[in-house]
Amino acid sequence: MKTFHDSTYGIIGGKPEVSKEALALLDALDKKCGGRLPPSLREWYSLDGAVEILAKRTSDHPIALSDLGKDSWYVGGTRDFVAEKYLVIMSENQGVCHWAIELNGQDDPPVVVEVDSLPKVEWLPFADTFSAFLETMVSDWNYAIVLCAQDIPLADRELDFLRQQFTEGHMTHNWPAKTTYRFRQDDQCIIIWDGEEQADWFLESNSPENLRELVNKMWQCGSLAES
Repeated sequence: MKTFHDSTYGIIGGKPEVSKEALALLDALDKKCGGRLPPSLREWYSLDGAVEILAKRTSDHPIALSDLGKDSWYVGGTRDFVAEKYLVIMSENQGVCHWAIELNGQDDPPVVVEVDSLPKVEWLPFADTFSAFLETMVSDWNYAIVLCAQDIPLADRELDFLRQQFTEGHMTHNWPAKTTYRFRQDDQCIIIWDGEEQADWFLESNSPENLRELVNKMWQCGSLAES
C-alpha cells in the first residue's frame, strides 16, 4: 500500500517499525493540536527512531517527538505557535532559522521556514508538502563525493538543459537560497542554491568516474568552467 513517505523509505533503506511509545505521544500531540495533526506527520513520527534518522541525515536539529507542540523558542521567553496553527519541527544548527508545518487541515501540508526574523517571526514557503521536505532532508547529502562551485545566478538556458538531461526533484525555497533545485540521474546528483547574486552548485556521486562524467556534462553551464 502506498504511503506518504515511500520515496524516503527507499532512500534510508526501508521503513522502520512502528513504535507504540511514539503512537501514544502522537495521540497526546493531536489533542494539543485540536485534532489537526496531519496524517503524513503522524506516519513519519510513529516510526521507531524517526527523529534520530533525520538528525543523522542533516546538520540541523529536529525536535524530539516528546517536545513537539510545546511552547517554543522566542526572544524574551516562549511562544505557543500551535495556537497560531504552526507546529515547529526543526531548528538550524546555529539557530538562524526554524521549520514548521502549517496546521491547515491538509493530509500532507506545506512546510514553512523563518529566517532570522525575530521578534516578528515571518513564516515563508519552504516545501510544498511535509513528505517533500522529509525526502529532501534525507537525500541532499547522500553521496560519498561532493564537488562545490560558485557561479552566476542560474539562467533559463541552464535550467532548461538540466531538465532535459536529468530527473528534477523537489524545489525548496527561502533557505539557504531563494530557490534550491535538485536533479538526479542514476549515481549522479546536482543541487543548486540559486540566489539573486550567485548560484552555489554541488555535484555529487559515489564514484570518481561518475563524478568526472557529471563535471564534463556540466562544464558548459554558466561560467562553471572558470569557477
